[in-house]
Amino acid sequence: DELLDRIVKNLLEQIEANKRGSDKRTTIQTIGTISRMVGYRLGSHLERIMPLFLAALKPPADETMQTEEGDELRENVLHAFESFVMRCPFEATPHIEQVLVAMLEFTCYDPNYHYGDGDEDEEDMEDDDDDDDFGDEFDDDDYSDEDDTSWKVRRAALKVLRAIFLSRPEMLEELYGRR
Repeated sequence: DELLDRIVKNLLEQIEANKRGSDKRTTIQTIGTISRMVGYRLGSHLERIMPLFLAALKPPADETMQTEEGDELRENVLHAFESFVMRCPFEATPHIEQVLVAMLEFTCYDPNYHYGDGDEDEEDMEDDDDDDDFGDEFDDDDYSDEDDTSWKVRRAALKVLRAIFLSRPEMLEELYGRR
């Protein structure tokens, strides 16, 4: 356990050092893998791990994270959450509420869908009487559904919700009461 403590502390220091990109993603993925291998023994570190991982997620609408690399980072964080909840349910309990809120946000968010008012769509339909402008809204180079990996984040968020409800079935009733 002493070796595990040293390894985890070293990895957490690397995350706290604000490493960016693939280094941070790899470090988070490593902690998630360790969690799957050592199970409950990682529980003593969750008080330090969970806030770091929640901060790494950032809000779903954060445009700096709407890249393939950002999606991979989020997916790794969510896989780690799934492992923490399943293998360290008691130690994860203080963070379950924050994780639950974040997972509900990530399951609903799709960066390729424009969340506008329904009125805007109706006005656009009324204004577009001629067909010569057809397809203009899809001419943006920013839109690339083929490269979209955000579905992996939504899938991972659903797996975390599943893990929460398997390890804490009483929370299912609470969730139904919210929506």
